[in-house]
Amino acid sequence: MKRLNFIFVLLLVCFTNSDLFAQEVDFEDNVRLKIDTNYIESFKDGYFLLRLNFDHKYNSIDILSTDTTGFEYLTNNSWTQGLGVAYKWFSLDLSFHMPWASVNPTKGETKNSSIGIGVNGGKFWFRTFYEKNQGYYLDNVTQWDEDYFETNTDYPLRNDLRSHTFYLSMNYGFNGDRYSNVSSITQQERQIKGAGSFTAGLTYVRTLTEADY
Repeated sequence: MKRLNFIFVLLLVCFTNSDLFAQEVDFEDNVRLKIDTNYIESFKDGYFLLRLNFDHKYNSIDILSTDTTGFEYLTNNSWTQGLGVAYKWFSLDLSFHMPWASVNPTKGETKNSSIGIGVNGGKFWFRTFYEKNQGYYLDNVTQWDEDYFETNTDYPLRNDLRSHTFYLSMNYGFNGDRYSNVSSITQQERQIKGAGSFTAGLTYVRTLTEADY
């Protein structure tokens, strides 16, 4: 819960400091300024963009030991679907497991969900997301018991095993008037002529694994 609160605080900061992240956007005229139209075509002017996202995900947790074979836990999620919304410099993405996606029934159920927030100005690119997985099966069970599947059909499942991932990155592109980072993220812009940009930024990633026992 503290992580989610932190994300929302970041979002509030982004809104209250919009001049920082979108310094080349004129909000009165709804027009992004100072782009080279020979390189970038913009579709941001006053339109909401709605999109569907499809991702194939999996997560693994390896517990190593010097005197045993260790544990290799895997998620049993395959395809997730998501809904994304973008307006001007702001984007929001939500994803969840497809109820009809086919998974191996012998490996149990994994619950997956995530939320992502992006702020994309002309030169400033900010992205953060939080993802949770719950439910892992023991993939290397036969290393512990070679005859396990002679009396069992399903892999051992840890419903209590959970993982959390928090990701945050902020970058500055030095060629924002000709190179569009947005074109590859929200498709609110299109790169009509090839260009590149040197960038500088910071990335922070935190992962947490927890279980009831």
